[in-house]
Amino acid sequence: MNTKKGKIVWFLYVVLLVFLFLASSTDLIIKEKKNEIFPISVVIEDSDDADYVNFRKGMELAASELNADVSFITLYDKNDLEQQRALMEREQQDGAKALIVSPVNGEKLEKDIAGSRLNIPVILLNSRLETSSAACVAAPDYVEMGKQLAEQITVSHEKRVPVCLVGEAGRTFASVKFEEGLRQVLEPSGREVLLYEKSEEENYQALLGRVFQMKWQSMVFVALDQESILGLAEIFEDSIRLQAYADGLYGRGTSLAVLNALDRGTIDGLCVTDDFGIGYLSVASAVEAAKNGRCRIKIRPQESYYIERKDLRTAEFEKMLYPIE
Repeated sequence: MNTKKGKIVWFLYVVLLVFLFLASSTDLIIKEKKNEIFPISVVIEDSDDADYVNFRKGMELAASELNADVSFITLYDKNDLEQQRALMEREQQDGAKALIVSPVNGEKLEKDIAGSRLNIPVILLNSRLETSSAACVAAPDYVEMGKQLAEQITVSHEKRVPVCLVGEAGRTFASVKFEEGLRQVLEPSGREVLLYEKSEEENYQALLGRVFQMKWQSMVFVALDQESILGLAEIFEDSIRLQAYADGLYGRGTSLAVLNALDRGTIDGLCVTDDFGIGYLSVASAVEAAKNGRCRIKIRPQESYYIERKDLRTAEFEKMLYPIE
């Protein structure tokens, strides 16, 4: 009899344990508040992310703090607008709650956002559209950046020395606006400004061969994008002739390779931005827009800074340019 009662007790005990397990796993007993995860897709204009290292660090920190699941997507072919459009629509279909986009063409993408099938918020990077259909815009003022660098050139170099602008074919919004700012300061001063675009078929050595045909005694070189500053810096380091010919090499960018070239003295000066901060702010804006359908975070034009080799080890720029992992 006792054995029978014992079996019944054990059976009831097992049933109770199973019930408690099922109840807890289905929140019947303990109702835990689950934090909503916000899938965010970042679609850039490039085929690799070498120029986005600090941006990604800021983005990843924001994602960890704000419960965002961020996917970073590059194009198969650089500056392919149709491909970027297709990727944006694909990410929406795959469940993204907001998009962060560095547009191939800001003006065309603006029209796409206004009239497309996209019904999720879009945060634009590297674009300053006056009337944007995007939820908000996070970008430096590239015209002001160009002016900032041009003013430094006018102080550091004689007016008789022309300025050679070098950029990649298929210019981005940032590159075009950066050139615009440079010309606004350099041309009224009476300085000659020349533009050389590297075609897809040629390398920077061939481009410089075209420059040498102009028979100038010396030139100041300004790269309009990170690809150009790296391409020129590599050749400058290996060419004593070019080092003697160039009166200075300037550009913009914050990738580690660019900063290392500045540290070696190959590049004379750079315009830089707080890419870590922009990355963090863009994800914060995307999460805000995903929650509320719009971005209520006020984003001002991101400030740019002119730096030289001596500035790299200062507390301000070391923290900004070499953020901790």
